[in-house]
Amino acid sequence: MKYKIVVTAGPSLDESTHEIVHVNSEGALPVNSEHFSGQVTVRVANFDGLAPHGTEPISQSGYFEKAPDATWSIEATGALVPCNQVIPHA
Repeated sequence: MKYKIVVTAGPSLDESTHEIVHVNSEGALPVNSEHFSGQVTVRVANFDGLAPHGTEPISQSGYFEKAPDATWSIEATGALVPCNQVIPHA
């Protein structure tokens, strides 16, 4: 049996909030919650895993031409969302 990697990301540790990341895609996956607003990009050299429904896996990224020693990259960009409440320390 050949195993396939599936990369997911979401706004919490709860996997029911996750979506499959389209690895090596030029587009980023939006990740938003009450505390964070941003996006995630994942790159994996020679990727042979699962892609989101309706898309094909992308095996390579131009990123690795610029970073030939790299085998993977996770990029998260965004901002913390201001909170109007002060949470006291326990």
